[in-house]
Amino acid sequence: VNVLKRWPLLPSFLRDAFKKEFSHEKLYVAPSKRIVEMQWQKIITAVRDSLTVCPYCREEIFVDEHIGQQACQNCGRQLDIPCDLTVDGIRKISLISGKSLYIDRDDVADVKVLPGPQGSGELFLKNLTPSVWKVTTPSGKLKELPPDGVMPVKSGMKITFEAFGKTGVISDHSTQD
Repeated sequence: VNVLKRWPLLPSFLRDAFKKEFSHEKLYVAPSKRIVEMQWQKIITAVRDSLTVCPYCREEIFVDEHIGQQACQNCGRQLDIPCDLTVDGIRKISLISGKSLYIDRDDVADVKVLPGPQGSGELFLKNLTPSVWKVTTPSGKLKELPPDGVMPVKSGMKITFEAFGKTGVISDHSTQD
């Protein structure tokens, strides 16, 4: 019964994948057409990317990128999602105060999204890695962010995570892929 109650709380892309991959057709008629481990890995990474902590009630919730205005599934308050970080042009991660981001595939958070001064609506990113980040500001200036360093979130900013061989670009939040 718990699974049925929690089903609507899961991101739509995960529910869709489960329905498709565990359908009668995929299980019995054409099992060779089921998605492979690498595709499941991408789906699970997207699930982790969508997991966040509600800034109001502090409960873990999922943010579904394919839905416009979103409210916390626990307290019902509207979530403010001003920006996204797109990693390598593929993974889009909503930036919400309190969220931990995982750039590589381990279980150690690499970025923490921090709130700005009270009421400002600003967000900051904290470098949780042992490596320096290369940052290109929206105006084109090159900067470095050391481990434990903090920088403001600005749309148009580009971050190079050299230790992981990945690049992230911050943009205004959008529900489009």
